[in-house]
Formats: sequence, C-alpha cells, structure tokens
Amino acid sequence: MSSFARTFACAAAAATFILGATALPVQAAGLTPTQIAAIISLLQSFGADQSTIGNVQLALTGNSSGTQPQAWCHTFSQNLKVGDANSDVAALREALTREGFPVELGSSGGGYPGIAGQTQIFDDAVAAAVTGFQEKYASSILTPNGISHGTGYIGAATRARLNQLYGCGNQALPPSGGSSVTILSPIADARLVRGTTAHFSWSPTTGSFYLGLVAQRVVDSNGLDWTGRQITIRDAVAGGSYDWQVGDASYSNYEVVPDGTYLVTVCTSAYRTGPTTTCSGAGGPVITIGSRR
Repeated sequence: MSSFARTFACAAAAATFILGATALPVQAAGLTPTQIAAIISLLQSFGADQSTIGNVQLALTGNSSGTQPQAWCHTFSQNLKVGDANSDVAALREALTREGFPVELGSSGGGYPGIAGQTQIFDDAVAAAVTGFQEKYASSILTPNGISHGTGYIGAATRARLNQLYGCGNQALPPSGGSSVTILSPIADARLVRGTTAHFSWSPTTGSFYLGLVAQRVVDSNGLDWTGRQITIRDAVAGGSYDWQVGDASYSNYEVVPDGTYLVTVCTSAYRTGPTTTCSGAGGPVITIGSRR
C-alpha cells in the first residue's frame, strides 16, 4: 500500500470513529470544517508526523496548508485574553477550528451564542487552542518576539497571523526576518521606576511607529502569569521617540503594567502590521519595571 493510501485510510478510519458511520469519500460525506479539524486533531493525538497530517488534510480538503477555503472571514482588531466575552472571541473559536484546534462547544460552561454554534467566552480551553495555533506559526508569532512557547494570549503578532489567514482585507504579516529598527533608549537592563517618565528613542525616526513591551518574567499581584503577553505602550507614534509614564497601560486596556522584566519592541508601522513592517524583535533591550527602592 502506498504512503498516500495509508494516510487516506488513516483519515477514513478517524472519520469513521468521529462520525460513527462508514467513512465515505470526502465529497460524498460532506465533512464540515469542524469535523475535518476533529479528524486532524485525532491524528495529532495519535502522534502522526506532520507529513502524514499534511497528506490527510490534502485528501480531506484539497489544501495541505491547514487553512480552509476563504468562504468565511473576520478581521481581528483587538487583543483578547481569558475572561473576554465578545463577538471577536466567537470568531476566534471559528478560526481555531479551521486551523485544527477545535474548542468543544460549551467548554466554558455556558455563555452567549456566537457564530458557527460557538460561544463568545474566552476560557481556558480557548487559551489552550490559541497556544497550539501560536506554536504552529511560531516563526511569525513567537520567534520574532524572542518567545519559545505559545502564551494563549491574542496580541498584535497573533492577530496579524489570524488576519493574514482569515482577515476580510487579508492584512499582511510583519516579516519575520531581519530587523531594520534599532532601539537607542532605554538601554538593556535599565530599571524604570513606576510613576516616573521614561524616554524611549529609536532609529529610523521618520514615519509612524508602534511601541510596546513583551512580558518576559512577570507575575502580577493576583498571581497571574503575564509571561509572553504583549502590551501596547502607544501606537501611531510620530517620529523616533516617546516619553512614557511608567506603568501606564491605558492603550492596552489594562489598569497598570505589573512589575517585572520586559522586552521593548518598536515596529515600523503605526499598528505593528503592514506589508513592509519590520520590528526590533528579540534584538530589543530587556528592561525592568518596578517601584522606587
């Protein structure tokens, strides 16, 4: 039996198991994206290698990339985290399902009805699926920010990938290659004192820039681990500098930036996405935010 035949047989067996019926050719079975995603998820749980999974996806959908035909679109315009409840979360669940990370209906224990039969609550199950999605596309979401593992938090880089795949305007991703941004201040290992003003500067200086932080080792006063979370200090900064009131997180809809260590990030686009955007990435300085000693 050929490799392709074996992979298709594996898919058929998985489909039989999931659908509880004799597996039919895909066109006759009329598998939904959710059912296809469940088959792929089952194969992953059996430890199937990426080549096998790709062949099965190709057999089921005609597309080995893991994305579904663009019959559905949604532009993600806000960051999302555990506890959020809105239509963007419902759209996120749909996108995750299409990417092979289905979230079980009702995993949050209830909630508001959303699109495609999903709910609108961002719970732990959604966060786990987001982590899988981030690690699937690590080269464009995690690596440019110096992060090794998914965070389960929807920040700018994750939104950019989602929008490239499913955005109604098909927004482009920031390239993951070399950086053209050099951060001049603050310097590495600088300590920024909460409540004071910190000066950020970078090169180049012409254009509109995104300025943000990526939490490296941060646990807030409630014991919540912020590691990997992306925090916007300010977007659409004109020129090559910005004075920040240390701790202010109003542009990220948080009350305050907790004490801890952060990677400073500057991007050559007002909102961190765009066809020619580059970011400082892992080459930026790591700084500490804390109270006055």
